[in-house]
Amino acid sequence: MIREFVSANKRFCKMLEKLFPKFFGEGDFNRDLLEKINQIIKQSDNLKVLEAGGADRPLLEKSDKWTYYGMDIDQKPSCYKCYDKFLVQSIEEKIDDDFDLIISQTLLEHVPNNTKSIEAMYNALNNGGAMLHYLPSKAHIYSICLRLVGPKIQKALIKHLRPEAVSTAGYPAFFDKCSTHEMRELC
Repeated sequence: MIREFVSANKRFCKMLEKLFPKFFGEGDFNRDLLEKINQIIKQSDNLKVLEAGGADRPLLEKSDKWTYYGMDIDQKPSCYKCYDKFLVQSIEEKIDDDFDLIISQTLLEHVPNNTKSIEAMYNALNNGGAMLHYLPSKAHIYSICLRLVGPKIQKALIKHLRPEAVSTAGYPAFFDKCSTHEMRELC
């Protein structure tokens, strides 16, 4: 029954997106993030890039044009193959290195204290460095539903609705300061 509801909901959402494309937003946010990252990377050689929260699913590939660090609270042997160096720690903790570019995708909504995380990343930036982050808004209907059902029910639903994502989804989400206004103020 849940699967039928989800399938019907997906069809209904696609119909609404076609009818009201401006209301739901446009673009491929993953592609846009990668384009902005590539613009920065093309401007300089020998950059130090930190991807926070990528675990063993990095946004970029290793290259001789930059030094690629990964950081996550989880570690797997594959993490050490994806990056030149891998740090096991929370993004809320002091980062003991300096970077030209710090990136993340769908990480900050899972951090309990984004004031600490933004401060830690800012303090780890070299002069002229940049941060690029993609995170869902806490005001999005999905984010609101996620907070309403809580992490236990979320994990149970993922097992049934998206079994292929069990190992990569279901982390508790806090959505601390995860609005455009709040992030602008923090940064």
